Amino acid sequence: MIKNDFLPQLVILLLLLTGCRNTSRSITSSPTPTPVAAESIAIYTPLYIPPDSIDAIFHKLNSPEATRKFYSAIKNSAVWFNGSIRTERADSLLSFLRDTRYYGLLRNNYHYDIIERDLSKPESLLHLDILLTDAFLSLAKDLKYGRRPPKNPYTIDSLTNGVLATALQQQSIKKILREQEPAFRAYHNLKIALQIAIDTLDNNTRQLLLAGATNDLITPQKHIRLIEINIERWREENNIHENRYILVNIPSFLLQVTNADTLVLESRIITGTPEKQTPEISSRIECITIYPYWHVPRKIVIEEYLPLIQKDTTFLQRNNFDVLNRDGKILRRDSIDWNKFNANYFPVSLRQREGVENSLGVIKFQFDNPYAVYLHD
Repeated sequence: MIKNDFLPQLVILLLLLTGCRNTSRSITSSPTPTPVAAESIAIYTPLYIPPDSIDAIFHKLNSPEATRKFYSAIKNSAVWFNGSIRTERADSLLSFLRDTRYYGLLRNNYHYDIIERDLSKPESLLHLDILLTDAFLSLAKDLKYGRRPPKNPYTIDSLTNGVLATALQQQSIKKILREQEPAFRAYHNLKIALQIAIDTLDNNTRQLLLAGATNDLITPQKHIRLIEINIERWREENNIHENRYILVNIPSFLLQVTNADTLVLESRIITGTPEKQTPEISSRIECITIYPYWHVPRKIVIEEYLPLIQKDTTFLQRNNFDVLNRDGKILRRDSIDWNKFNANYFPVSLRQREGVENSLGVIKFQFDNPYAVYLHD
């Protein structure tokens, strides 16, 4: 996690103001690509790939099962070599792999060094073909969804296999890979910044960086790494399809409302401190509450308010707090021996009454999250 004083951290809240309702979250998946028949793909000499994915030839692949299934669908034929001749599509993929650092990715996560080392070895063509296929599938997944392990790998494998089939059919390896990237403007602005940062390095440092150097102790490379981390964060937001959303840029203290790719509102905001950071989340706004109560999170009650209450119980009255038992009934504040309470024993909760003095203000935008945080005035 990047601290608040680094490059922008992102909180994306999908704006859907349709009244309070059940806040269970739904996930929208990308449409499944139309299957491409093996006959429509230019395929070459059969490779006689062992059908069992635990065979040694599938060891150390990023997506062994997806790779095995892809070759099975095209009758175990080569797709990157025609006999012993490397095809144009292979050269296109190798060119893309050489420049993956411009996408915030490391080429050796996609077998680049092994492929380059073995290109001149005729006995390695079978392994090379499989490595190139696995490299494409991994790149397609990482560009679209980010590098974290997917929650549903089987769906992702099916989608990326369809992407590879389309790329082979259309003979457009680079174009199809680029189409997997997020469409967010901020993502592409970060990519431009990354390219500028890399290209302004001296040639030796640039070549080391492109080869995968990650020495954060060198100031320019540390800056580049921070850009790459934020590029990755945008990829993880790529499943957002709604036209309306709110983006909160935490360290910039800025909120932006976007509708149909048009910025319609921008506002300065207050966020957490480095010691008490605003969490990074994505959620859906379910409703607006006018003159809300504030149910104080237990952590705040114990760490901040209990010492003040034990020192002076009028703190509760002066700040309009109700004391509630576990059934939600209001208790008399002066009937409680606050000195008995501690972090392990606090059988009540605090609720601040509605009004202009309420910590949430007059308006609260409510969305499902485990941190008890809101957008409020």
